[in-house]
Amino acid sequence: MATILLIDSDAISRKLAMLVLQHAGHHVVSATDAVQGAELARRHKPLLVLMGIGPHNEHDARTARELKADPVTSGVRVHALVARTLASRRAHLLEAGFDGVLGKPLNHRELYRHVLAALRGRG
Repeated sequence: MATILLIDSDAISRKLAMLVLQHAGHHVVSATDAVQGAELARRHKPLLVLMGIGPHNEHDARTARELKADPVTSGVRVHALVARTLASRRAHLLEAGFDGVLGKPLNHRELYRHVLAALRGRG
């Protein structure tokens, strides 16, 4: 399966996502912040990055753009994990450089479907 980088400061969301993705056969690398995540992305070259973001996502969006601009990680798809209350900002997040948006709290079935679609290039 695929290598997926999970970046999220929320330990519960990170653990749930790791369990679901590992159960599906993916290799999961995790980080607690965007700086550590960018370093791991360059080292592990994941196909997909799931990045937890807060209400002020300027730094996270910059990291997403930097990953896409870096020749080592340029092919990676970066999806935002955002509180459902901020889901109305989906268009803004896509314009900011994310390839997709998934709401938190995470639902294991929804996460699985979202990742499957993203890896197939449909999300």
